[in-house]
Amino acid sequence: MKPFFTSSMAALLIVNLVACVSTSPLKNEKNETAITENITFTATTDNDEEATTQLVHLLQKNAFDVVRINEATLRIEYDNGKFTVSPKLSKDGLDRIIIRKYYGIKKPYQNTSKILAFAVQLNQELNVAQFSLKDDGQTFVALGSITFVDKLEVVEIRKFMEFFNTGMRAIVHLIPETTDYLE
Repeated sequence: MKPFFTSSMAALLIVNLVACVSTSPLKNEKNETAITENITFTATTDNDEEATTQLVHLLQKNAFDVVRINEATLRIEYDNGKFTVSPKLSKDGLDRIIIRKYYGIKKPYQNTSKILAFAVQLNQELNVAQFSLKDDGQTFVALGSITFVDKLEVVEIRKFMEFFNTGMRAIVHLIPETTDYLE
């Protein structure tokens, strides 16, 4: 089986991702320059629900379009993308913010071995996200996480969201059949 792309193409993807993330200005969804203070999310609890409340307030204060969708999950609309975000805190350990982006799978490929093979191959070839299926093979999920110990700067959250979006767009350009599978 022929790989999606060669190692030189993978290296080019990494270089382009780093360049895009490191040079793009901080902007919010309304294309206004966002607050660039060193505002920090400090985990003052090991309870995911309380941390979600703290994170929602911090992100709203810093020009994120954010809505809480349940006790420990929120939705962020950022750079024309919709993400679910879930803090996962641990007592005296490594804390994480789990970020997921969902894509519909086109009807002919829903719940097929072809879409499963596509997800497996992306996981083997790329390190932008972890790819999986849900809803009986009707939804494609890209999952990433930001890890931190006790505190995380808002600028780091923005940079990760930009990296994640840039990586997903790069996949579509590098692997044109992605648009055959995903809505």
